[in-house]
Amino acid sequence: MKIQNNPINKNVYQNLSKIDFQGRNQFFFDPFFDEFSSFYNISDKDILKLFPGKLNLVRDFLKLEDYNLDVLRCLTEKGKTEVKYLLDIASKKDAAGYIRIPAENLSDFASISHEKLKFIEPIILSKRDIGIWNYSPEYILNIAKLDDKRLDTFVELAKCNVIPNSTKGILENTNVNWDRTIEKAKSLKKLYGKDLREIEFYSNSRGDNFFLVDVQLPHRENKSDWQNFKRITVRLDNNVTPISKKKLDTNISSYVDNIYNRVCNKLQLFTKDDLNLLIKNISDICTDANEEEILLAVKKLTQFSSYKSIPLVGQKLKESGVTEFANLGEFYKYFEYFHKYKKLFTLSDSLDKKFGIIFSKNDLKNVELMKRLKDSKNNPSFKDVVFINLEGFTDGVNIFNDNKELLEKTVKILKEAKSIKNKNLTFEECISTVLNGSIENSLKKLGFNVITIKLDAPVSKNNIIEQINPIMPTKDLIHSTIETIADKYSPDRYTYNKYSKLIAKYYEENVNIFSKQSIIEDLKKINCKINEYIVSNNLSRDKLYVIENVLDCPKSYNIINKMYGNLFNLPENHLIQLKNISEINKLPENSIFLILDDVVGTGKSFIEIGNYYKDAKCVSKNQHILFVPIMATNKGVKNIREHINSSSRENSDSIIYLKENLINDASNMNIFGNFFIRMLPSKFYQISDKGFGKQATCIAFPYMSPDNNSYVSANLVNLFLPSKECIKSIPDTFKEIEENSIYYSVFGQKKDNLQLNSFNDQVASWFEKLKDFLFKN
Repeated sequence: MKIQNNPINKNVYQNLSKIDFQGRNQFFFDPFFDEFSSFYNISDKDILKLFPGKLNLVRDFLKLEDYNLDVLRCLTEKGKTEVKYLLDIASKKDAAGYIRIPAENLSDFASISHEKLKFIEPIILSKRDIGIWNYSPEYILNIAKLDDKRLDTFVELAKCNVIPNSTKGILENTNVNWDRTIEKAKSLKKLYGKDLREIEFYSNSRGDNFFLVDVQLPHRENKSDWQNFKRITVRLDNNVTPISKKKLDTNISSYVDNIYNRVCNKLQLFTKDDLNLLIKNISDICTDANEEEILLAVKKLTQFSSYKSIPLVGQKLKESGVTEFANLGEFYKYFEYFHKYKKLFTLSDSLDKKFGIIFSKNDLKNVELMKRLKDSKNNPSFKDVVFINLEGFTDGVNIFNDNKELLEKTVKILKEAKSIKNKNLTFEECISTVLNGSIENSLKKLGFNVITIKLDAPVSKNNIIEQINPIMPTKDLIHSTIETIADKYSPDRYTYNKYSKLIAKYYEENVNIFSKQSIIEDLKKINCKINEYIVSNNLSRDKLYVIENVLDCPKSYNIINKMYGNLFNLPENHLIQLKNISEINKLPENSIFLILDDVVGTGKSFIEIGNYYKDAKCVSKNQHILFVPIMATNKGVKNIREHINSSSRENSDSIIYLKENLINDASNMNIFGNFFIRMLPSKFYQISDKGFGKQATCIAFPYMSPDNNSYVSANLVNLFLPSKECIKSIPDTFKEIEENSIYYSVFGQKKDNLQLNSFNDQVASWFEKLKDFLFKN
């Protein structure tokens, strides 16, 4: 389907004459009309007759040019949420003073579903770098008719400031790989952020495809901001990246393929086929739900299914003024761990303290906690407290539970939402009521402040897949990261090639990246082994406990304990905290006690739980302690067994692990063998540093990487983590390598070379650019 040309209002020139161009984005314009007198003659009664419950929204609509009650009649069947959203969009203005939705176009925009409007919002609100709308209302309405694939591509390119004609050209060019083009555009957006002005697509006579990228430069006294930018040429074809001239010689593509495939298999990625099957299965059960309603429910129930969501939650908390967490509620220790100890997000630095309590439906069922809150509602200390409800966190698939529960959870919520559907509520409002109503109403009834956090990604299959899946870099970025490390440490071409292969081979053999779902799947396998142990020792699962230390600060094993408890319905009183391992003697005889952890390197921290290494001899022989790591090294397993034996508990205690998650010990001399000892300059010693315990692991869990990792693994595992702050072993060269690997991946050259060769002093004036834009369209 081709896109029609973009009609431009013939009065645009005279309206643009009102703009006072003072720098890049400092625009000033006069209003085009005064609030018309008829607005003040419409009574509240007239409005409420047509729009019950929407008086203020309608009055705000009537302030817009040419809007009246007849224009607004198309909104009479709309819910309050939909009307508010249309008002927010319609009332926005560009630098020329044009509102986004003129009165004559409102009915057409209102005919587009609420979710589709939210999805195409990046197109609707996109502007040229001179501040005027990119697309006319008629053009947007035409875009909304595109098939899903084209529309997805259009939206992604609009988010990255790709100009209208270029987006049109990309969609109509059969030789362009859309997915790869979007990847490049996203990389540029991430790299330059707010300084990215515009991206233009260009094909030469030989069929080579390029992006022409305009990037704002720092302010200069002798040059206006408008003209002070650089234009960078980015080739979109495969043979440009990474480090294009050198890549031909490294021959590491097969290693990179193996690394990528190994990681993909381990991460348990959620695919388009998985989503389509889920939709079909839900449709078979909920026969009265259409696909749009199903996708809406799935989207809301998977907002917090991946660790990608945690920094976004942190940003919302910061915007709400939360300065620290109060020690209350089910999720306190986990979010305190993410914030304070892993630095996945920051909170407000305001001097006015505001304490946040992340509150769940499980907290609502906690009789003792609710009684405490009821007794404390008039306590002055609670005036600086805000309760935070994460929409659908308990009802949906979150960072602690199994993605495979999504079918059952979605069916339940759909049925509940359908049961309360009425003409005054949109289906989205029905779902939100089911997910949020009990928490919001209960806490407000007690007089507490409540905010509900939701991640407003538009509803689409691609967005749902994206928010469910863990962080996953492109294969090109993995490739360029390896070559960037090698380039950093190589004095000549020979060592560069050699280093590339050695690093790639090390990654291929040692990389172990976990997602939330891969941890879940491994816990299922481990639980089967636990059950085998229970049966073979004539024990009862009713006496199964999970133990953890009483600590001042949370640890990563708290997360594994939470996941295990959720997965296998462990009673709350079977998760016990203790200071000394001998305390388990007070519990029933022949009980089983699990000590869970994500990774066992040396085994030291494992045997320190409850001072096992000192006091295990004090524990009754009728109590059984099982050490259960998700991943372990040979050295760690051996160390734990030695402590079990030295405590004379070999008939009572054991270590349970998965053979496929057992890591062999690193070589004695060096990660890469004698080659590095001979060739590596001494100042670059960190590339061969094997990390804590000299174990040279290359591991990442979705919330951290351990200090057992080698230094050379840091830049690779960083590609899978929400923040580099949660990497324990970071070399001095980390930041430089991280930045250059992105430049190499996108441009095929170093940042310094790019700046030197790309500066464009002879740029078009704003008027020439505007004239070119108008005539092209």
